[in-house]
Amino acid sequence: MIRVLLIDDDKLAREGLQSIVDWASCGMAVAGFAANGAKALEFLAEDAVDLAVVDLSMPVMDGLAFMKESKRLYPQLQYVVLSFHEEFENVQAALRFGAIDYISKMRLEQDDCTAVFKRVAGIITRDALTISSDSANEWEEYIRSALTFQWLYLSDGLRKLLDALLLFSLSTRRVEHFLVRLRETGEKRFNNDIPLVPILANIQQGCAWLGDLRSYLNHEAEMERASLNSFTNEMYILRAVLYMWEHLREALSLRDVANYINMSRSYFAANLKSVTGKTFNALLRYERVECAKSLLWKGMSPHLVASAVGYEDASYFSRIFVQHTGVTPIDYAKKR
Repeated sequence: MIRVLLIDDDKLAREGLQSIVDWASCGMAVAGFAANGAKALEFLAEDAVDLAVVDLSMPVMDGLAFMKESKRLYPQLQYVVLSFHEEFENVQAALRFGAIDYISKMRLEQDDCTAVFKRVAGIITRDALTISSDSANEWEEYIRSALTFQWLYLSDGLRKLLDALLLFSLSTRRVEHFLVRLRETGEKRFNNDIPLVPILANIQQGCAWLGDLRSYLNHEAEMERASLNSFTNEMYILRAVLYMWEHLREALSLRDVANYINMSRSYFAANLKSVTGKTFNALLRYERVECAKSLLWKGMSPHLVASAVGYEDASYFSRIFVQHTGVTPIDYAKKR
């Protein structure tokens, strides 16, 4: 049985939540109540629980302060957040602290709260990934890789990011936690006010947000501004990469791209490698091969593809294509 602590300064709200949820059907039992975060910590010092249902706005110690302190003292404790809609940014912060789910206090009576807690119980009583510990490690590695934002600088980076995400059996809230963390990292990396992550109804909505994030950052990088003093190196490199994508079919040199973003060649080369993980020539070859794959898939004759992606020597291009794909352009085209 999952033991639950209800934390809210409003006594009627505590009692109301206790009465409207069929706790037994969720495999849960209400172990106690607390009027604020400080009282909740006193309770936890004497009596262990598995889940804290915590209001964000409380006197003495609010919900976020309680979560921060209790997470340090009781790292296995899980949370469901209660909040009003106008406290959405605080909900985002709670998700960063690891809240499993969110319930709007304005919709307590309309929403099926029992269904919410059944879902929460499922997450608590099994590994949140519903897969092996090896895959849990893979998820952590996925997060680390995504937070580098190197996927943003590859034309197929978003597709690969989404394909890999959907391979994991994740709860909607776990995806939400990941996106909130990604947004927080992105704001620092790009010095930009990235749109908030919505409370997700499903994972597909999270995938759509990732697509919107990429479009938003691309738009910001391409904007003509009187002053680019606010641009980070990452934003300059994104602007350069977008320029490369637009000019793949032309003769393109490191000097050309460096001049476009007003960087010296050496400084640009070093920053490009640091930000994207690829040298200029490696990135250019990669993108030209990706463009060639798209053209072949659309039916362009293999002997025309080389020049279409900026290679005058078709034999040299064929060798590059094989190095990246393992097959010749002709054999790749046959797979259509």
